[in-house]
Amino acid sequence: MSFTLSNVYAQNRDAAKDLKEADRLYKNKDYYSAIVLYKFHSSVLKPEERFIYAYCLVHKSSYTQDDVTESINQLKMASSRGYTPAMVALYDTYIANKLVPQDRSQAVTYISRAADYEDSVGLFIYGSLLNAGDYISRDTVKAYRLLVKSAEQKYYNALYTLGYMHYTGSKAPKDLSKAAYYWKLAAETGKDEAIYNYAMILLETNTNVTSALAYLQQLNDKGFAAASAYLGSIYHDGLYNIPKNIEKGLEYYRASLYYYDYSDKKDKNTYDAIKAIVAKYGAIEPTTDIKTLRAAFDELFTRVTSTPVVPAAETDKRKYIQQTLEDAYSKLGTLGFRKGKVRFGQENAPLNNLLLTTPFHSYETDIVQAVSPESAEKTQKKWLELIKKIYPEHVNGTEVPRGISFPVGPDKGYIHIHFTYFTYSGSGYPLSSRAIMTIYYANRSKL
Repeated sequence: MSFTLSNVYAQNRDAAKDLKEADRLYKNKDYYSAIVLYKFHSSVLKPEERFIYAYCLVHKSSYTQDDVTESINQLKMASSRGYTPAMVALYDTYIANKLVPQDRSQAVTYISRAADYEDSVGLFIYGSLLNAGDYISRDTVKAYRLLVKSAEQKYYNALYTLGYMHYTGSKAPKDLSKAAYYWKLAAETGKDEAIYNYAMILLETNTNVTSALAYLQQLNDKGFAAASAYLGSIYHDGLYNIPKNIEKGLEYYRASLYYYDYSDKKDKNTYDAIKAIVAKYGAIEPTTDIKTLRAAFDELFTRVTSTPVVPAAETDKRKYIQQTLEDAYSKLGTLGFRKGKVRFGQENAPLNNLLLTTPFHSYETDIVQAVSPESAEKTQKKWLELIKKIYPEHVNGTEVPRGISFPVGPDKGYIHIHFTYFTYSGSGYPLSSRAIMTIYYANRSKL
């Protein structure tokens, strides 16, 4: 229900009930209706309710100078009763609200008051002003003390800033152990930039390389470009006593090319440097020797379509079988296949009605990681023709878009091979391309 002045004034109102409803409306972003109820009961509002009322006034879809004035009045009343979020909001209002003349003196008055109440945000902002000498005289000693108090309340910005100050030696003694301490606490809040900085300082101080790599991998999985790029450097160049693995390094470099923000000049420069490294190696493609590939694929097929003998000592039969298959799949890595991924289960296998409800195993692998989509597409087409040569049996099957399906051996099973290729691009910069081959093996006796 939406509230208007007419339907509120038309009846006696229960303040507690109305204000509970106003809070619900505010949380649902129905600011207009919430304002009506807060305004009607303005004489009995608690400080936190005045703060929300003030917020609604300047966050509805259209607000006026009168709304801003009333918002400030409500914030001042809440502030006078010691409500620190209102003090912080008044600081923001006098500094940044375009409908209010900037008043640095008023802004500093309210933010210093919030700091006096030891509000974590107030401590951080006032400390930062003292550090920079913005609007007030610089006092780095007092600033540091306030930032530490804010950090003690686990306020992220204070934790991150103190880490940076001790790392760079800017307005605080250079101390990598203290930088690591504050960045670790900041990282525990889950913010990507803090996690990255903590990982980097672990590497720089050689404190815990294993943990640092785990943090960088976590960020890589979330699409944090700098983490992907640095993992690329670690493996490409063999840093921190990590064995050099150029292919793994290139894999991370390619991920960073996809994640970088090209609107940032620094990112663009890094992007260009990494792209040059990747281009140096060109397309990466497995062996195309027909006999070698047929032998490797047949080994996989035999393992999938037969029941392995599980040693009596093995308690987890499924895990043992899965491991034997993964061992076979891993051999393909020696032939140049990359990013192999194994799947097991009873699912819909695409593009072949015979496989829709049968148990199957699949092996998905890159057959090319190239620096251009044209290269990926060309390789994909070449491999489709190559598979036909590897498996003459394909003539007894069906060719479908980007794939083929055919039986193999007398009543043993069925293979479906499907190709996909992806091209990553952004902001006009061509990125890496991947052509992927997926092999589905199904035991025909279970069809």
